[in-house]
Amino acid sequence: CKNLKAGMGQGIEVDPVKSNIVFGIFEHHTNRRVTIGEKNAGLYKSTDSGNSWKQVLYQHNKKIMRMYQHTITFDPSSVTSKGAKIWYAAFHGSGIFTSRDYGNNWSKLTDLPSHTIIYSLMVHKPSGILHIASNLGYFCKKQNIGQVPIY
Repeated sequence: CKNLKAGMGQGIEVDPVKSNIVFGIFEHHTNRRVTIGEKNAGLYKSTDSGNSWKQVLYQHNKKIMRMYQHTITFDPSSVTSKGAKIWYAAFHGSGIFTSRDYGNNWSKLTDLPSHTIIYSLMVHKPSGILHIASNLGYFCKKQNIGQVPIY
């Protein structure tokens, strides 16, 4: 994989329309040793089915958990012929980030408590509610209502 300067995959998702577009959350590691805060950690995007990657968001998971996690998702109601327009990505202890331009630019949607471990994110298509499963329980967040806490 070209330009993928990180390892330890934490989550991956393929665009539902354009299967050549892939997002992955990766942590940096050197010789099997994790380096927290390394500049190469974060969210990467591939536009050629994973052959090459570009970091689109620097962020690191403050807690490394080696388990199945689905920490990247798209809003199914935002899918057009160009692909999924609205995306979400969660980073342990850092928050949930969103992109509203097909994953090109990202901004923080909400903070999370530093001890939060996200297991899964999913958007309910008819309601547009982001559902979050974590070690602290179940949370949800409505779209388009600004910077309000998760309830």
